[in-house]
Amino acid sequence: MLAVRILVTGAHADGQRFSEEICTSVVNAHGALLQLGERVLVGQLLTVRNLSSNQQLQAAVAAAGVMQSGKSEIGIEFLEPAPRFWRISFPPEDWSPHSPEAKRITLAPAPFPRVIWPK
Repeated sequence: MLAVRILVTGAHADGQRFSEEICTSVVNAHGALLQLGERVLVGQLLTVRNLSSNQQLQAAVAAAGVMQSGKSEIGIEFLEPAPRFWRISFPPEDWSPHSPEAKRITLAPAPFPRVIWPK
C-alpha cells in the first residue's frame, strides 16, 4: 500500500465535470487502485494529478467496484506507462523473489500509519 495524495478530475456522461482529492491505496508503473466517491464507468478517461509533484497524466478506468459507504474501489491505468509519476522506484521487470538480491537481509523501517485527508 502506498498513500499518495492525488486530484482526480473527469466528466460524467452528461458533461458535468467533477474533481476529488483522495489518496491512492496501491500504485504501480501502470496506474493505481483508489477509493473514489464519484461514480465512474470502465473505460472512462480521468486526469490524475500527483499533488506532491504537480505532474498530471491521463488514465482510463480499468475496473470499477460496487459503491459501498459512498465510495467505490476503482483501478486506473495510465494511457502510457509512467513509472516516475509516483516518485518511487519499482523493481525491474525481470525481478523475482528467487533472485540473489532478494535473499539479502535488510531492516525495513516501521510502516507509517495511513493518512486520510479531510475533504
